[in-house]
Amino acid sequence: MNFSFNQLKVGSLVEIEILGQNQEMTRLKTIVEDIVDESLLKLFAPIQKGKNYPLRIGDGFNLITVFKYPTVDKYDILSCRCKIIDREKDGNISTISIQKTGKFQQVQRRNYFRLPLIKNITLVQDDKKYEILSKDLSGNGIKGYISKKLSADTEAILLLDVETKVLELRTKIIECSPDPNHSYRYEIRGSFVNIKNSQLSELLKYIFLKQSESIKKQIDFKDYASILDTEQSYSDFFSMSNLEKLIRISPILLWVMTLLEYTYFVNTFRNKNMGINFFFGQFQRSYYPEHLMTANTLAIIILALCTFSFFVNNFLNKKRKIIINIQYLIQVILALIVVIVYQTMI
Repeated sequence: MNFSFNQLKVGSLVEIEILGQNQEMTRLKTIVEDIVDESLLKLFAPIQKGKNYPLRIGDGFNLITVFKYPTVDKYDILSCRCKIIDREKDGNISTISIQKTGKFQQVQRRNYFRLPLIKNITLVQDDKKYEILSKDLSGNGIKGYISKKLSADTEAILLLDVETKVLELRTKIIECSPDPNHSYRYEIRGSFVNIKNSQLSELLKYIFLKQSESIKKQIDFKDYASILDTEQSYSDFFSMSNLEKLIRISPILLWVMTLLEYTYFVNTFRNKNMGINFFFGQFQRSYYPEHLMTANTLAIIILALCTFSFFVNNFLNKKRKIIINIQYLIQVILALIVVIVYQTMI
């Protein structure tokens, strides 16, 4: 196919397919930084797990892109062989220059450009409608979550809204098994069957545009490395178990109690007291001990709740949250300060 780099655009999404150190094929997504000529291209250095992927000058790889035909509304996936000829770094921005060493050819596989997508999609089987919360989407199929178990090796119709129209995609259920992290739903994986060329073109167009929008919106040129990592984790508060929800909101409730605790603690030494002089030897009881007692009671409750919540988060929660543990630690320290002052003064 007579396709060159000049037909790409700055900001276009491309995919690098390279043989990794473990001799397995690795796919990396990045975007075009500059177009030098029809055979030379500059890309932002691809990222994997928040770090620049270790590419060396002379490394060969397959460059994958999506081509839109100029006269018809049709998209194809194209691939050509390239090699890295230069690497540059300007501050936090790393780029690679590549040279085309082969001709672009149409790629028959349809699972390139997998789109991480959290979206409610309707699935129709035997005149019954089910809602799928998708996890990712490709030209080959879909993966997501559903509330009812469907039989494998059966077929259904997926109604996918691609903004310009609703595609009716014939889908074969490959697998529908219990979600190990959530007892109330199932993981479902489906493969598109006998998809029409027009449907595939619309689907690739949708996937390509959504991925391009996602990267362009999120890219931060001061620290873009962590943004281009495509190994995104699925997180949805309303799909969590009650235990997970409780763990997520527990620090907020404890911070409210901590605020109330320190309101009483500060009011202990207000107005008619001798203020800071109390701590320098003038031991007159010109303060409000009832406020300090209330603050101490709240501190003890917070210590007990933090201990319990820490145990639940670390030993009962399947996905332990370190940031929540840090909040528990800060709240424990603040509560201990109140308890120590109370024990010292009473």
